[in-house]
Amino acid sequence: MNKSRVTLSLVITLIGAIAFGFISFLGNMYLKSGILLDSVLYPILYTLGLILCALFASKFKKKRFNFQKNILAELFFVFIYLFLAIISMVSYTHFFTIQNNKKEISSKIEGDIENVKNMFSTYEERVNKRIENFDGFLDATIIGKEVNPPIYLKYFVIGGPDENFQKNSKLNLFQDDIKPAEYDTMKSLAIDWLNKSEIIIQALKPIGLIKVINSFETNSKDWYEKILKYDKTINTFKDEDKIEDFKYNLNFASINTELTLIKKPNFIAIVTLILIHILILSVYILAIRDPKNPGMFKTLLSPEKNKKGDL
Repeated sequence: MNKSRVTLSLVITLIGAIAFGFISFLGNMYLKSGILLDSVLYPILYTLGLILCALFASKFKKKRFNFQKNILAELFFVFIYLFLAIISMVSYTHFFTIQNNKKEISSKIEGDIENVKNMFSTYEERVNKRIENFDGFLDATIIGKEVNPPIYLKYFVIGGPDENFQKNSKLNLFQDDIKPAEYDTMKSLAIDWLNKSEIIIQALKPIGLIKVINSFETNSKDWYEKILKYDKTINTFKDEDKIEDFKYNLNFASINTELTLIKKPNFIAIVTLILIHILILSVYILAIRDPKNPGMFKTLLSPEKNKKGDL
């Protein structure tokens, strides 16, 4: 009977420990921004520490002799358990904090993603404006060819193809410079990645977030640098000599902070944490003291009488 009781309590302890470790791992995935080693290492160490403390406390609780010494050892491991339980609770409760604020957090992070998407449309508006300006400049050059022949000869060939044909050719070349085919390919791949990232963010599944968190800022800056390269092609006409470089404010505040912001634990987190610790401690709670053991308080209050136990 006692053997089956011990086996059952050990199984319950392991179930509680696994639940605690897994939820702490998920919470740590948010806290550590997807850094896998840190996310796994600390929950494993804390969980092993809790199991060992519960087992050693149980062992000393069942000892027959040297009651005072064994009870002091028992209390030592109980206090160590409480210490580990306190310092390890942040990762556990953080998981429930994220789940409780899922919609709000998702909305803020999606704002960062939408901001990156808008970078492409903002640049395309700039491209269209530059093409429109160049188109107007070429029209003005045709009209004023008698007034300013050197400017006309810089852009058009006398006796060559029709002026409109030449103008359209130059507009197409200009557009190919500042918005080449590779830009369209890059944008298509970027938007596809951002859309998939939004789906992952909406679910806020920590394991799926790793790639998004670790790649979002790097990918966004890479796309921005490529756009700057397209934008900084050699000026095609005089009126663009003083044009400013393309500037866009990429914002990563939400994706970098919302998932790592520690808040006060909610009710569900506290209740489930207490229940899980009861499960982990079941191997200690269900351990039976020796019948001759007068109990923890009597032993501590009468140390000389119970120093060696009842031989």
